[in-house]
Amino acid sequence: MFNWMKPKKKEAPIATRSDSNRPPAEPPTPAVGEVSAAELQALLKSPTPPLVLDVREAYELTADGLIPGSVHIPMRFIPNRLSELPRDRPIVAYCGVGARSYYVAEFLLKQGYGEVKNLRGGIIAWQAANFGK
Repeated sequence: MFNWMKPKKKEAPIATRSDSNRPPAEPPTPAVGEVSAAELQALLKSPTPPLVLDVREAYELTADGLIPGSVHIPMRFIPNRLSELPRDRPIVAYCGVGARSYYVAEFLLKQGYGEVKNLRGGIIAWQAANFGK
C-alpha cells in the first residue's frame, strides 16, 4: 500500500494561549466629528470659539489662503508640536478638502484631546460658502 493511502495518525492539537493570557485589544479608534463651513462660521462667532488648525503645507496657503485666526501647523509636524495645541479648548482641523485634517483629528483624539472635529470639505468648502480667505 502506498504511503498516501494509509490512514493518518491523529495528532495532538497545537497548544494555544488561553484568553486570559492574550494581550489586551487596542481601544477602538474614536469617531471623528465633522462640521460644515456654515457650522464653523457660527462656532467662530460664539463666546468660546474653537482653535482652528490648518494642517496644509506652506505652499498651499498662498494659493488658497487661510481661515482668519487659524493656526498653521503642517500635518507632518503635528506629532512634534502637540504642546502648542490646547487641551482645554475645542479644535477644528482643516486642509484642502478634508482628508488630511480627518487623520490629524483622529490622531489628536487618540492623544487624549477632548473635542476635535474636522472641517468637512476643507478650505474648498469654506470658500464655496463665500466666507472668503
